[in-house]
Amino acid sequence: MKAIVDSGSTVNLSDLAGGTVLYDYEPDAKIRVKALNNSSSRGQGRGTIIVWGTDVQGLRVPLRVSRVHRLDGSTVMLLSVSSLAAIGNEFHFTRQRSWIKTPDGHEIIFEHEGGLYWLRWKRAIDPSKYSGNYSGQSSEQVLRGKRNLYYIIFQDVKMTNNVS
Repeated sequence: MKAIVDSGSTVNLSDLAGGTVLYDYEPDAKIRVKALNNSSSRGQGRGTIIVWGTDVQGLRVPLRVSRVHRLDGSTVMLLSVSSLAAIGNEFHFTRQRSWIKTPDGHEIIFEHEGGLYWLRWKRAIDPSKYSGNYSGQSSEQVLRGKRNLYYIIFQDVKMTNNVS
Protein backbone atom coordinates (compact mmCIF):
# COMPACT_ATOMS: atom_id res chain seq x y z
CA MET A 1 0.00 0.00 0.00
CA LYS A 2 1.03 3.60 -0.48
CA ALA A 3 0.09 6.76 1.39
CA ILE A 4 0.49 10.35 0.23
CA VAL A 5 2.62 12.43 2.60
CA ASP A 6 0.91 15.83 2.54
CA SER A 7 2.24 19.03 4.09
CA GLY A 8 -1.00 20.85 3.22
CA SER A 9 -3.33 18.58 5.14
CA THR A 10 -4.12 18.97 8.82
CA VAL A 11 -5.73 15.53 9.19
CA ASN A 12 -4.90 11.91 8.39
CA LEU A 13 -7.46 10.15 6.17
CA SER A 14 -7.95 6.49 5.28
CA ASP A 15 -10.63 4.08 4.21
CA LEU A 16 -9.72 1.96 7.29
CA ALA A 17 -10.99 -1.12 5.47
CA GLY A 18 -9.82 -4.67 5.68
CA GLY A 19 -9.73 -5.28 9.39
CA THR A 20 -7.79 -2.22 10.46
CA VAL A 21 -7.22 -2.20 14.21
CA LEU A 22 -7.90 1.18 15.81
CA TYR A 23 -6.59 2.28 19.17
CA ASP A 24 -8.44 5.07 21.02
CA TYR A 25 -11.38 4.83 18.62
CA GLU A 26 -13.84 7.73 18.63
CA PRO A 27 -16.93 6.50 16.73
CA ASP A 28 -18.72 9.87 16.83
CA ALA A 29 -15.88 11.97 15.37
CA LYS A 30 -17.08 13.49 12.10
CA ILE A 31 -15.22 15.07 9.22
CA ARG A 32 -16.17 16.75 5.95
CA VAL A 33 -13.51 16.78 3.24
CA LYS A 34 -13.65 19.10 0.25
CA ALA A 35 -11.62 18.13 -2.80
CA LEU A 36 -9.98 20.41 -5.34
CA ASN A 37 -12.80 19.71 -7.81
CA ASN A 38 -15.30 21.07 -5.24
CA SER A 39 -16.76 17.66 -4.45
CA SER A 40 -17.12 16.82 -0.78
CA SER A 41 -17.18 13.64 1.28
CA ARG A 42 -18.16 12.95 4.86
CA GLY A 43 -16.51 10.53 7.20
CA GLN A 44 -17.29 9.29 10.66
CA GLY A 45 -14.99 7.75 13.25
CA ARG A 46 -11.31 8.16 13.95
CA GLY A 47 -8.57 6.44 15.85
CA THR A 48 -4.88 5.66 16.01
CA ILE A 49 -3.44 3.04 13.67
CA ILE A 50 -0.02 1.47 13.41
CA VAL A 51 1.56 0.99 10.00
CA TRP A 52 4.79 -0.79 9.08
CA GLY A 53 7.32 1.03 6.95
CA THR A 54 10.78 -0.01 5.82
CA ASP A 55 13.73 1.86 7.29
CA VAL A 56 17.02 2.69 5.54
CA GLN A 57 18.55 -0.64 6.64
CA GLY A 58 15.65 -2.63 5.17
CA LEU A 59 14.05 -3.41 8.55
CA ARG A 60 10.28 -3.32 8.97
CA VAL A 61 9.51 -0.73 11.65
CA PRO A 62 6.23 0.52 13.16
CA LEU A 63 4.95 4.06 12.65
CA ARG A 64 2.15 5.32 14.89
CA VAL A 65 -0.44 7.45 13.06
CA SER A 66 -2.87 9.12 15.43
CA ARG A 67 -6.28 10.62 14.74
CA VAL A 68 -6.85 8.86 11.42
CA HIS A 69 -10.30 9.81 10.15
CA ARG A 70 -12.34 7.12 8.47
CA LEU A 71 -13.31 8.16 4.95
CA ASP A 72 -15.09 5.29 3.21
CA GLY A 73 -14.18 4.88 -0.44
CA SER A 74 -10.89 6.76 -0.19
CA THR A 75 -8.49 5.24 -2.71
CA VAL A 76 -5.29 6.24 -0.90
CA MET A 77 -4.31 7.05 2.65
CA LEU A 78 -3.39 10.68 3.31
CA LEU A 79 -0.75 11.35 5.97
CA SER A 80 -0.61 14.85 7.45
CA VAL A 81 2.93 16.11 8.02
CA SER A 82 1.76 18.53 10.74
CA SER A 83 -0.18 15.93 12.72
CA LEU A 84 2.68 13.42 12.56
CA ALA A 85 5.23 16.09 13.52
CA ALA A 86 3.06 16.99 16.52
CA ILE A 87 3.61 13.51 17.98
CA GLY A 88 7.40 13.58 17.60
CA ASN A 89 8.18 12.60 14.01
CA GLU A 90 10.71 14.61 11.99
CA PHE A 91 10.45 15.13 8.23
CA HIS A 92 13.37 15.61 5.84
CA PHE A 93 13.00 16.53 2.18
CA THR A 94 16.15 16.83 0.04
CA ARG A 95 16.98 16.37 -3.64
CA GLN A 96 18.78 13.10 -2.95
CA ARG A 97 16.21 11.47 -0.65
CA SER A 98 13.31 12.20 1.67
CA TRP A 99 12.37 10.44 4.88
CA ILE A 100 10.58 10.54 8.19
CA LYS A 101 12.51 10.01 11.41
CA THR A 102 10.28 8.34 14.00
CA PRO A 103 10.44 9.15 17.72
CA ASP A 104 12.34 5.83 18.08
CA GLY A 105 15.03 7.06 15.67
CA HIS A 106 14.11 4.95 12.63
CA GLU A 107 14.39 6.62 9.22
CA ILE A 108 11.67 5.54 6.80
CA ILE A 109 12.23 6.57 3.19
CA PHE A 110 9.61 8.31 1.05
CA GLU A 111 9.32 7.78 -2.68
CA HIS A 112 9.03 10.85 -4.90
CA GLU A 113 6.66 10.16 -7.77
CA GLY A 114 4.54 12.45 -9.90
CA GLY A 115 5.39 15.49 -7.78
CA LEU A 116 4.13 13.80 -4.61
CA TYR A 117 5.86 12.06 -1.72
CA TRP A 118 4.64 8.54 -0.98
CA LEU A 119 5.18 6.23 1.96
CA ARG A 120 5.03 2.50 1.20
CA TRP A 121 3.46 0.74 4.17
CA LYS A 122 1.60 -2.30 5.42
CA ARG A 123 -1.16 -2.23 7.97
CA ALA A 124 -0.13 -3.51 11.37
CA ILE A 125 -2.37 -5.80 13.36
CA ASP A 126 -0.86 -5.57 16.86
CA PRO A 127 2.77 -4.44 16.71
CA SER A 128 3.18 -4.27 20.48
CA LYS A 129 2.55 -8.00 20.66
CA TYR A 130 4.20 -9.26 17.48
CA SER A 131 6.97 -6.69 16.91
CA GLY A 132 7.89 -7.71 13.38
CA ASN A 133 7.45 -11.47 13.78
CA TYR A 134 3.86 -11.57 12.58
CA SER A 135 2.78 -15.14 12.00
CA GLY A 136 -0.53 -15.15 10.20
CA GLN A 137 -3.23 -14.57 12.84
CA SER A 138 -6.19 -12.52 11.74
CA SER A 139 -7.10 -9.20 13.34
CA GLU A 140 -10.04 -10.84 15.05
CA GLN A 141 -7.81 -13.44 16.75
CA VAL A 142 -5.37 -10.79 17.93
CA LEU A 143 -8.13 -8.70 19.50
CA ARG A 144 -9.63 -11.35 21.74
CA GLY A 145 -9.44 -10.11 25.30
CA LYS A 146 -8.40 -6.55 24.44
CA ARG A 147 -10.74 -3.82 25.68
CA ASN A 148 -9.08 -0.69 24.30
CA LEU A 149 -8.98 -1.82 20.64
CA TYR A 150 -11.73 -1.72 18.05
CA TYR A 151 -12.02 -3.85 14.95
CA ILE A 152 -13.66 -2.33 11.91
CA ILE A 153 -15.07 -5.27 9.94
CA PHE A 154 -15.16 -4.80 6.18
CA GLN A 155 -13.50 -7.99 4.96
CA ASP A 156 -11.44 -10.85 6.32
CA VAL A 157 -7.74 -10.00 6.07
CA LYS A 158 -4.84 -12.18 7.07
CA MET A 159 -1.24 -10.99 6.99
CA THR A 160 1.76 -13.22 6.92
CA ASN A 161 5.44 -12.59 7.32
CA ASN A 162 7.34 -14.64 4.76
CA VAL A 163 10.54 -15.39 6.62
CA SER A 164 12.95 -17.87 5.09
